[in-house]
Amino acid sequence: MEGFALHFIQTMKNKLLLIIIISTHNLFSQLSIESNYNLSYISPNQSIIIKKLFNRIEIYGGLKYSINKKTNLQSLAIFKKTSYARSFSEHLGSDIGFEFNIFTLKTVKFNLFFDNQFSLSSVKIINYLAYQPLIPEPQSELDYSYLKSEKIFGKVLSIDNIIGISLNIELSNRIYLIQKVGYGLLFWKNYDKNFSLIGDGKINTGFYFTNFYNIGLGFKLNK
Repeated sequence: MEGFALHFIQTMKNKLLLIIIISTHNLFSQLSIESNYNLSYISPNQSIIIKKLFNRIEIYGGLKYSINKKTNLQSLAIFKKTSYARSFSEHLGSDIGFEFNIFTLKTVKFNLFFDNQFSLSSVKIINYLAYQPLIPEPQSELDYSYLKSEKIFGKVLSIDNIIGISLNIELSNRIYLIQKVGYGLLFWKNYDKNFSLIGDGKINTGFYFTNFYNIGLGFKLNK
């Protein structure tokens, strides 16, 4: 009886080990990792994502690191390229989304994609205000001297939702090139009560239409 019990336990252990091996293989099959440079609306950023293939749909998610631009000029769209991280945590954000394969032509996959980029960072605006005329009767903006104005405020929450077309180009059995282009809708919320963009100083919210470009490299962890 004891021998039967030991044999039964050993058999169950072997089956459990087999189930774990199969489950682990399924979990990590069709898995890849990508490094992408993203020209997003509010700031350029570098992202590292993990991607999982389910038939014709690839789901991905990871972290991005926003890059502060050296010069930020104010435009009508106040958040365009003006994200300015003042701490390591403000540099970090999330990048999640999915791709749907439309068709494949030899080594090139043509996909539709949706990408969601989340940030919580400060904003830096630099512009130049006309100070005084350089000539008695100025005729254009070149006839004035200017004062530099710099403002940093935030934190500002930004959620950019992008749709577009992507290309995955195989360079080898495991390495591939990624290119994406798209348009989106960015929702923002200003949490700095001391700096009002709209109205009387209450927390401001709004949205902008955006554009997006990306280039990166991917590596398939297994085939």
